[in-house]
Amino acid sequence: MGRPARAFARRVASCTLAVLLVGPAGVAAQSTTLTLDPQLTQIRWVLPGFPDTVHGTFSLRSGVVRFDPASHSADGLVELDPASGASGNATRDRRMRDEILEVGRHPLITFRPDHLDGTYQPAGSSEIRLSGVLLLHGSEHPFVLPLRVTTQGDRVTADTEFSVPYVAWGLKDPSVLILRSAKSVNVEVHAIGRVEPTVKGGSTSDYRNRLAAVGRAPQWAICRARESSVGAAARSPRHECQLCPLPG
Repeated sequence: MGRPARAFARRVASCTLAVLLVGPAGVAAQSTTLTLDPQLTQIRWVLPGFPDTVHGTFSLRSGVVRFDPASHSADGLVELDPASGASGNATRDRRMRDEILEVGRHPLITFRPDHLDGTYQPAGSSEIRLSGVLLLHGSEHPFVLPLRVTTQGDRVTADTEFSVPYVAWGLKDPSVLILRSAKSVNVEVHAIGRVEPTVKGGSTSDYRNRLAAVGRAPQWAICRARESSVGAAARSPRHECQLCPLPG
């Protein structure tokens, strides 16, 4: 192989490697997405009171959390169905849904993460804190979830315990006469889902699948794949790849 051919081959290899490592947004694919399974996730709550302490459950509607361990940024949305609240007493549950949570006016309880503290381990156990905004009964409140996360392959479990001062947040106190209820409810969550590395604009696997068709193609094809991911605004007048010196 002559010198020009060797130079061209090195350039093609460099471009392909850079596209795979850098990803479609021009940053390393370091983000992680956790997708929770509503069927397997358990949400339990305990409301201390007199003469009885009440135990109950809620159902998860959906949950996706994305975070970047390097920048500690996070986003996503976790949705809980307040109409699913159950404590084993039909009269009490109806009052909880209609008078306390007012599910007709506020059909969702949500958590939107925006920051991650701690170090997430892609294999094994991690202790992290996920900060964000909790929407309850139409009002938003800053909230922090302490999480114990265990990752095995693409399976993830996350456990957390926290207290919600629902009366201080404007919900009705359910206490009646001598039947007293605490002003905060304790919540335990055991979430199960799957984990996947992601890059901005899609998952790492999706992006690599798009590149698979051009993995052994001429350099112009590789450049076109890169160019389509960064968008028209990032193209040069000659439509050159942002990672390769040759015209696309």
